[in-house]
Amino acid sequence: MPRKRFPRPKQLTNRNKLKKKSKVRFPILKLPRVVLLECIENLDVLEIILFSLLSKRAKSMAKLIHWNLLDITFGHDDEDPYILLTLSSNPGHTWVIRYKDFYEEEEEEESPEYSYFKSYLTGPQAKHYLFLKNDGNAIEGMKKMLRNHKSIG
Repeated sequence: MPRKRFPRPKQLTNRNKLKKKSKVRFPILKLPRVVLLECIENLDVLEIILFSLLSKRAKSMAKLIHWNLLDITFGHDDEDPYILLTLSSNPGHTWVIRYKDFYEEEEEEESPEYSYFKSYLTGPQAKHYLFLKNDGNAIEGMKKMLRNHKSIG
């Protein structure tokens, strides 16, 4: 007597569909190498750093961008650590990667749940911030960011 098969529950079928959808890749990486290099060269310093964290291919493409003497400074204020980046070829601009504690009682506009960019222009000087969440292990995050930057810079 043949075994009777029971239909799969909808949950299992839906879970398999979700796995298939999650394999979508970042479309910019499908561009030809020359076009991709042109795109990356037009990115901001912080955008190039974030782009290099996407994948091994993105990191290898970011390595091809030539940086002019980038100064890196570490510091902290109000217990929020930061990395300060300055380019000798662009003295009016400063890029700051800050590891900030996001508090629930702060306004949602000032303290979103995810990382965000902010720029401040003061006369000829400009400061560009990338705020990352301080999950209590900001020193390890800073080490990882420095290792990544050293490999692409």
